Amino acid sequence: MSQITRSEAWELYIASAKHASEQGKQVEAEAMLAKALKELDDLVDTHKGILADVRHALANIYRDSGRYSQAEPLYKEALSAAESEKGRDERNVASILDDLATDYCLQGRFDEAEGLRKRVVSILGKSRKERDPLLERNIEDLAAIYFVERKLKDAEELYRHCVVDREHVLGLEHPYTASALIDLAFVLYMEEKYAEAEKLYKEALAIRQRILSPDHPLIARTLNDLGKTLCAQGKHEEAQPLCKRALEIREVAGAGGDSATLSELADVLCGRDKFDEAAPLCEQAMELRHRFVGKDQTVRTNQMESYAFLLRRMRRDAEADRVESMAQELRAKAG
Repeated sequence: MSQITRSEAWELYIASAKHASEQGKQVEAEAMLAKALKELDDLVDTHKGILADVRHALANIYRDSGRYSQAEPLYKEALSAAESEKGRDERNVASILDDLATDYCLQGRFDEAEGLRKRVVSILGKSRKERDPLLERNIEDLAAIYFVERKLKDAEELYRHCVVDREHVLGLEHPYTASALIDLAFVLYMEEKYAEAEKLYKEALAIRQRILSPDHPLIARTLNDLGKTLCAQGKHEEAQPLCKRALEIREVAGAGGDSATLSELADVLCGRDKFDEAAPLCEQAMELRHRFVGKDQTVRTNQMESYAFLLRRMRRDAEADRVESMAQELRAKAG
C-alpha cells in the first residue's frame, strides 16, 4: 500500500469516526481511531499531521464521555505532533489548544486553561480578516475564566470587546449581541457599576423582547437581572413588577420558581417593607438551594458552579451540564 493510499485511508478513518461520534456511536468511533493510532505509531516521522488529527479526535471522544485524565495526554501528544510538523497548520494548533483548555475547564483547572486560551487568541488574532467563531469563543471563554477567578477588570475589558465585535459583525438586533450586552452588564454589576449595568440590561431586554416570544425563559432571566440591578440602587418600586413578571414566566413554563428569582423578589419586597410577603419566598429559595447545592462550600466547587452559570448564559448547556455534574460530585465527596 502506498503512502498516499495510507494517508487517504487514515483520513477516512478520522472522518468516519467523527461521523459516528456525532451520531452518538462513541464505542464505534473510539475503535476506529484506536486502530488508526496503532498503525500510525510506527510511522510517526512521516505522518505527524495525521497522527495529530487522530490523537485529537480520540481525545475529544474521551473528554466528551467524561474521561478527562485519559484525554489530557492525547491532547498534549497531538499538540506536540502538530507543532513539530513541517509547514505546520497554525489553526490546527489553535484547535487542539482550544479543546485542551475546555478539558481543563471541565475539571475546574481554570489557571491552566487561561494560558491556553491566551495562546489561541494570540494565534488566531494575528491573521484575522473576517468573523472567526473559534477566536470569538476563546475570547468569550477567557473573559469567563477571568470572571471565575475574580479578575473583573480583565473580564470587563474582554466583554467590552465582545460587545463591539458583535454589534459590528452581527448587528444591533441579533440574539448574540443581546447576550454580549448581558455578559458585560453582569461583570459591571459585580464591580458595583450599577448605573451602566442597568443601561445595558435595558438595552438587552429591549432586543430580546423584539425578537423572542413574551414568555421566553431568556426574557425572564433578563427581567430578573435588571430587577436585581435596580434593587442594588435602592429602586425597589421599579424592580418589583420586573421580578414578579420573571417569576410568572417561569411558572407558566412549568419550571416553578428558581432560587435566584425567588430571592430577588424577596429582596425587592423587603426593600418595600413587605416582610410578610417576602418570608415565604425566602423559605422556598433556601429549600431549593439546599436541595441542589448542599451545605459545604469549597473554592474549586464554587468556581466550577460560576463557570457553569456563565456557560448557560452563553447557551452552551451541554458543557454546563458536565461542569455542574462534576461540581455536585465534589460536594458529595466533601460530605
